[in-house]
Amino acid sequence: MNKKNFSISKWFDENKLYLLAFILPVISMLFVYYFKDVYPFGDQMYLRSDCYHQYAPYLDILKEKLSSGGSLLYTWEIGGGMNFVALAAYYLASPFNLLVLFLPGTISDAVSFFIVAKMGLAGFSAAYYLSKRFGNKDLIVVIFSMLYALSAYFAAFSWNIMWLDCMFLLPFIMLGLERLVNEGKCKMYCISLALTIFSNYYIAIMLCIYSVLYFIYLSLVRNFDEEINKVKSHLIAIKDFALYSLLAGGLAACVVLPEYFNLLTTKSADSSFPEKLEEYFSVLYMLFRSLFAIPVADLKYPHDPNIYCSIIVFILVPLFVICKKINIKERIGKTALALIFLLSFSFNIPNYIWHGFHFPNSLPCRESFIYIFLIVTMAYEAFLHIREINGKHLVATFAGSALLILVLEELFKNADFFSDLVITTDITKIIYTSLLFLVIYVVLIALYKYHENFKFLISYLLTIVVFIELTLNFNVTGIPSTSNRDAYVESNEAFKQLNEAAKKDADADGVKFYRSEQLSHRTRNDGALFKYNSISTFSSVSSAAIQDYFTSIGLQTSFNAYSSYGITPLTAALFSLRYEYSTGDTSFPTESSLLSSASYMADGNNQTTLNIYKYEKSLPLGFVINSSTMSEWDLSGSDPFTIQNSFVTTAISGGSTIFHKIQSDSTASFTAEFAPSDGTDNNIPTVTPSSLDVYFYCPTSAETLNANITTPDGVTTSQSFSSTQQNYICHIGTVEKGSTITITAGDGSAISECYGYAFDSDAWAVDYELLNSQPYTIESFKDTKIEGSVTAASSGLLYTSIPYDKGWSVYVDGNKVKPIAICSGSLMGVYVSQGTHSVTFKYTPSGFVYGILISLVSLLILLALIFKKKLIALIKKDDINNNGNKNKKEDAQKMKNENISKNNNKNN
Repeated sequence: MNKKNFSISKWFDENKLYLLAFILPVISMLFVYYFKDVYPFGDQMYLRSDCYHQYAPYLDILKEKLSSGGSLLYTWEIGGGMNFVALAAYYLASPFNLLVLFLPGTISDAVSFFIVAKMGLAGFSAAYYLSKRFGNKDLIVVIFSMLYALSAYFAAFSWNIMWLDCMFLLPFIMLGLERLVNEGKCKMYCISLALTIFSNYYIAIMLCIYSVLYFIYLSLVRNFDEEINKVKSHLIAIKDFALYSLLAGGLAACVVLPEYFNLLTTKSADSSFPEKLEEYFSVLYMLFRSLFAIPVADLKYPHDPNIYCSIIVFILVPLFVICKKINIKERIGKTALALIFLLSFSFNIPNYIWHGFHFPNSLPCRESFIYIFLIVTMAYEAFLHIREINGKHLVATFAGSALLILVLEELFKNADFFSDLVITTDITKIIYTSLLFLVIYVVLIALYKYHENFKFLISYLLTIVVFIELTLNFNVTGIPSTSNRDAYVESNEAFKQLNEAAKKDADADGVKFYRSEQLSHRTRNDGALFKYNSISTFSSVSSAAIQDYFTSIGLQTSFNAYSSYGITPLTAALFSLRYEYSTGDTSFPTESSLLSSASYMADGNNQTTLNIYKYEKSLPLGFVINSSTMSEWDLSGSDPFTIQNSFVTTAISGGSTIFHKIQSDSTASFTAEFAPSDGTDNNIPTVTPSSLDVYFYCPTSAETLNANITTPDGVTTSQSFSSTQQNYICHIGTVEKGSTITITAGDGSAISECYGYAFDSDAWAVDYELLNSQPYTIESFKDTKIEGSVTAASSGLLYTSIPYDKGWSVYVDGNKVKPIAICSGSLMGVYVSQGTHSVTFKYTPSGFVYGILISLVSLLILLALIFKKKLIALIKKDDINNNGNKNKKEDAQKMKNENISKNNNKNN
């Protein structure tokens, strides 16, 4: 459209189908929000699973950094300190996330907005592809775009907002790839693939694999005008595909390269290729999962694909296969691609390859949206030729599909697939509702085929039926659980108030860095949610070494997660934990003091008091210990109390054990009396005090453990501990001397190993003073730069609780030194000699600088290729101008010389 003649009405008329393709999925999702009471239609929010524990808190960190000017390279709020570039590359790289700065409401509202907006964009991009690819721009395009945007993949994973960018970028990648092969136009493919890799490198792996498969398909089905140019054209296409694919990766290198180096340190790096081929389920089961109202597989089932997109495909996909008006090479090629996907869902090895040579931790078949898009394009192309398809074939397809659905009922009617899901359904509803929609669709398709004069009316009816089917399916299968919106943020102001109290207290003591934790966590990333520095996290980019270290010292760990649950006075001090938030008591009543309190309304009407306690014996970020500590400290074994005792006796001269065994009557039964020394306890008291501060540790698979305490007078009390399958130290507290303590598993299973110990606060007071005698005093603290000094009485190891990361550089007295990985490779230490030294820590993520350079070079190359013709023309023009100017100068000089010669002749 000519800019001078631009008008809104004209623009709307030309783009109304794209707008409709965006708006209808949005309306559908808003209906679902309404029925699920999701804000703004109710008081619920859709932050499910990882979205609750990870994405929303991480978005909070991003918003805080963008608004306050904090560093985007590192965060101290989770995991003791983490590479924020790697975190962002995995979870936050979507350009959409920049909108958190401007969106009103809470982070949960931003997530709801992202889900709706990205669903609309998926509809728009699918419509754009179909209209451009097939040269058609009518209401049918909108219908099939809805099939993609409102598919089971979106119903299952819409809360996984970091994947959704790749979903709406897929159609642009495919359209760009087709233009690259067929027309030699490469911009759309390169830019859309680069955006995909940048937005989420993980799902982009799957799209890169599919791009290779689709390029092969396009190369095989492409028609050439002249056979003689066939080889040359193939070579050009291969060159362009390789070049622009590499450029796409290069453009995203600024996030991919730091992410790659970080992933090498995670649990995900421990992956090996499957030794043998295994089948998960049959192709018939996958067809069963294509029916209406099948509960989605996300957190419960490890392998089942989410591939439903509408019952209409049961009619149209077979018609695509048999339609002679469609190029036979295309029919064979796309059918082969569909079979490759189905086999990939069924077997372990291709499933492993699709997921980046890694088996996914729940959330199965994450590439299934690509299969859905392929099926949608096949169904759409069949519909375009519906008037050319024999009516008998339509009837046969309908009959065959109906028979197949009835066979699926017989095959799976007795299978107990969905009994443990939040959303329940039964197979009778699934089968007969699917058959009902099948009948409706075959009638509408037949009317469309035989009554061309009513095609617009039938198109509208078909749009309405598809919209109803997909919305009903989404309402049944999507958003299986919600949580209270107000409860997620109701304590924010209280935390803000107490954070300020903590900072004021720390400033008064001259402490520039400290960490805090909650007695009971709201999420696995509470530091991010409530804006304090913590040691807990749940993240796929978390350090495997820290997880192993936490396990050895008795702190809670699970796959990709570790937390402060299980802290003792020693481990809390080692990680600079200075403050603890609690709505009740504190972890260490005898070692802590109440600093401040703040009230908030819980559940809308219950006033709750949030307390912040100050731990009196917190150690600084760094302090000097014996040089031989790491070689002498034994971190092996299953008893974390012995390991903690081993630290204080090796790290400091004169260190005393702080945990003493109590008498064991059996594996899981103890008496509150000191047990005879076995040689590992160097200061066991000779007399048991009147009460003991008791801890225990039981390696178990039980989700809960119960501690039953019976005093000598026969009074029994009980305590329960949750998530104990993640094996952490449990603190019973003060127990009267001589009491019996019995540990039982909540599920009734036998306990084969259990350790009971009493904490010695007097010994700890002495050890603490020794550990704190040579502190690292911080003078300036920023996210990526820490400056301070330390005075060592003798040569020793500067222990720090900074997670080990090769991105850290250390300077002692201005000279760069190499830090060492201590504590099983989890933390960072620096050897220092006797005397006073300035010590500076600086951070730049590994691979970040090179990634930026590669991205810049790739951008320059891409721009040069895009504007190649203009650059060549400009260079030629300059050459012509330069040559012209040179000729003019030569002519002028020649004329000048001739004039001089004439004048000389006259004078002569």
